[in-house]
Amino acid sequence: MKKNLLITALLLLATHGFSQGMGNQGNTRAEGIPHGVGTGPSLEPYQLTGRAVVRKPLPQTKNCNQSGRVIMDIMVDQTGTVLEAKIGRGTTTKAVCLVEACTAAALATTWSKDPNAVDKQRGKIIYNFKID
Repeated sequence: MKKNLLITALLLLATHGFSQGMGNQGNTRAEGIPHGVGTGPSLEPYQLTGRAVVRKPLPQTKNCNQSGRVIMDIMVDQTGTVLEAKIGRGTTTKAVCLVEACTAAALATTWSKDPNAVDKQRGKIIYNFKID
């Protein structure tokens, strides 16, 4: 009897979760959001609030046998010209051939014009490289 009661209690805890104090546990049988759709941070490679990318040249990585992610923090003026491009947080490689190629590509990228934007608007471009 005690063994069955313990198993029942453990099953209830496993299906209903733990909480601190009073509150709604939520529906443990509800369907989740399919296919990984969520509302977290964007992994869109070209990110500049309120602007569309007009020209997006690819990094020229000929003879660069490296992999990783290069995140470029950029500053864009009202005309859509990239004024600055620096390695950003989250970059997973320090390969000079990738960093230099991404810096050149980021500086050559152009964005839609916005005469109402700040003089220097911050954004980012994410480049992913993998070796096949």
